[in-house]
Amino acid sequence: MNRHTFLATFAATIVATLALVSTPAAADEPVFVYGLSDADSIVVLSGLPGGKNQFWWDHPNLTIAVRVAPNADGAKVQAVHDAIQVWTTTLMAQMPEISLTDVTDSKRSRNPDIVVHYVPHAGGVVWGGLAVCGVQKCLNVIVRSDEPPGGPYADFDTLRIQRETLHEIGHALGLGHVAPRDLSRDIMGYGWAIPDPNLVPILSECDLDGIRAAFSWLYAGEPPHPSPVATVICGK
Repeated sequence: MNRHTFLATFAATIVATLALVSTPAAADEPVFVYGLSDADSIVVLSGLPGGKNQFWWDHPNLTIAVRVAPNADGAKVQAVHDAIQVWTTTLMAQMPEISLTDVTDSKRSRNPDIVVHYVPHAGGVVWGGLAVCGVQKCLNVIVRSDEPPGGPYADFDTLRIQRETLHEIGHALGLGHVAPRDLSRDIMGYGWAIPDPNLVPILSECDLDGIRAAFSWLYAGEPPHPSPVATVICGK
């Protein structure tokens, strides 16, 4: 497995905002660490066969709103918003050409680009999160709140919900999974969640390289189009 070293230092404000983001439920644990990726590659959804007919963005300034079930726990709902803020802050700091704005409490929430549905008890025993997207819209990002019956996790707390939401928003931004998916701790892998839920996930330059590929038209000054590549090699 290749490891790629990225910038070792960041401005103090970026370190404080990105590297040590925490939730009240686990104030001594970082939600993620920005830096060293342990992935080899990452998938770009619109570059997959048929991807241009399935999901890609034709504008870089995206809006996102949260829809909440009536019986949802307030602290866990806040964890979903915190995950949005992590992506918002990361994009602002690392690639300001692309933005993600939480419009849940504004009039713009009526027609957002991305909708996260926080649904207690969703998914049965199968999943903790799911993103089903269409061309220019991703209105079915679903995050559950509870431990699947018989599941491997010790505690489905606010920290796990925030991390699950980080992963699903990554899909909504145009990212597939990293490889090796089940081993990598990158946020677009599964290694941070299975089998040890205490591993801290990595939001890395590889994730951002995947987003750059998804928005390649923007950086090339071209009319919007799907990504010409399905896979980005991490660190290149």
